Amino acid sequence: MVAAVVTRSALHLADGAVWVASPSGVVRVPDDSIRDCLECIDDQHVLVGAQPVATVDVLAASLHRALGTGTRGTGFASGVAVTYPSHWGSFRRGVLESAARRSAHEVLLVPVALAVPAPGNCTRWVVLECGSLSTTASLVERGGDGEPAVVACELVSDTGSLDLRDHPDRVSLLDRSVRTVAGERSVDVVLVTGAEDPELATTLTAGIESTVVVVADADLVRLPTAADVAPDERHDAAAAWLEHAPLIPRRRPGRTVLAMVGALVVAAVVGTALVFWQPWTRPGISDAAEPLQRFEIGPVSVQLPDRWSAEAKPGRLDLTPVGVGGRRIVLVPADVAAGSDRAEVARALERRIADRGPGGPFTEFDPDAEFAGRPVISYVETPDDRSRVRWHVLVEDGVQVSVGCQFRDGEWDALAPDCEQAVRSVEVGAA
Repeated sequence: MVAAVVTRSALHLADGAVWVASPSGVVRVPDDSIRDCLECIDDQHVLVGAQPVATVDVLAASLHRALGTGTRGTGFASGVAVTYPSHWGSFRRGVLESAARRSAHEVLLVPVALAVPAPGNCTRWVVLECGSLSTTASLVERGGDGEPAVVACELVSDTGSLDLRDHPDRVSLLDRSVRTVAGERSVDVVLVTGAEDPELATTLTAGIESTVVVVADADLVRLPTAADVAPDERHDAAAAWLEHAPLIPRRRPGRTVLAMVGALVVAAVVGTALVFWQPWTRPGISDAAEPLQRFEIGPVSVQLPDRWSAEAKPGRLDLTPVGVGGRRIVLVPADVAAGSDRAEVARALERRIADRGPGGPFTEFDPDAEFAGRPVISYVETPDDRSRVRWHVLVEDGVQVSVGCQFRDGEWDALAPDCEQAVRSVEVGAA
């Protein structure tokens, strides 16, 4: 019996198609649903015909179909790299990651700005990602180690390829975005994706006051071939994409599921996701992400590394790192009053804090904070003289979720990454 060989693959989500690269070559797989998924990534559902279907399910099906068609295989891979628009924040990347994990054991997400082949002999360049309705401009620089990194990013939300075809003069907005994202720094070249149409390429080349090079979609997923490298380097080169950023292992099948007990929660926030950008560099493979486990209480779930354990308490779920004292993450869900919005909940919370008086345990109240790429209401609780709790509160689908990260004084930096992971991964489903 011959064991099956599972190859690594790379996917680029284009307008109306998925580009798939594997050791056997590069294939374009047409798929109109990709456009809907990209445009509706913030929505929980998209319409498939007249039926609303979860966005992550539609996206997962598209990726699975593309992998199967592009690799002429089963649609599953040991590892897959997937591009995403460079302005996407952690919420949107989380949706894409969840979809890709259904077809791959390991998932690597790469911003398009870094999937574009780095131009030789250039130290600084701008990547323009032309979508049908919007364009993203990213400034990329080589660091001291020679590796490219995204150092600035701007979304031009009202100008995409469709706008440029109807109104070519709007290219001036993209030219302005190049100058804005570059600031006082000079750039060697502007690389453009999503503009293989000759007329569109001409518009961009003529309207941008820099050297413009159009990059083909197929080049965003090119894997090195055996002819590119020496024999002893071929194993590493075949997975070059998968070595430029941490791998995200697929979630284990086992889950910790705990029932929700009703409780009054102190705070809430609206569930609308914001576009959030953070500088992205290419860390080494040694920075691989830890395996994650899902913890649930009622309709609410979070994902944390396997070294965390859960204990159900009345009205809440206590999460603690195994073998580490003085730290915990508390997850408290509750229903939102009908008709309540973020502003009302924030005002109610602020009143409750004020009722405790100036000597109360709550400080640093912020009704419009941002944490882990998500909009939250935040405040700090000091339950005793040795510890603090940073509360981050969200509201989604009629459920308010308070995430409290408790730590000893001076130990916030040690807990912060896991606190961010918890808030970033909050999901609200059916109870």
